[in-house]
Amino acid sequence: MGLTIGEAEAAYSEHLAQQDLKPGTVDVYRRDLAKFVEFFGKEKDVAAITVLRINNYVKSNRLLKDDRGKVLAKETVNRSKRVCRGFLEWLVSAGHAPELPAGGINAFKC
Repeated sequence: MGLTIGEAEAAYSEHLAQQDLKPGTVDVYRRDLAKFVEFFGKEKDVAAITVLRINNYVKSNRLLKDDRGKVLAKETVNRSKRVCRGFLEWLVSAGHAPELPAGGINAFKC
């Protein structure tokens, strides 16, 4: 088994913390990423992130609604999509995943 999604989340969070971002921004990005990770499962291998599952996530209430079931603003959803796209691109650039099919990355276009 390779890197788990939870391990990748921790490594990417560390990567975010090292960027020139405000601490509040890093916290928001981590919360956005946590929803993605919860959807896919922390213990699953990063190989479980498939185009089909990405498309399911993009249409899911986990992305589109808050914990109380209220529909999130388009800007909030788009920010979450950008965070997830950044995570997927980082997985590839850091060598943790093979190049992802364009359909997976494109699902996170805003």
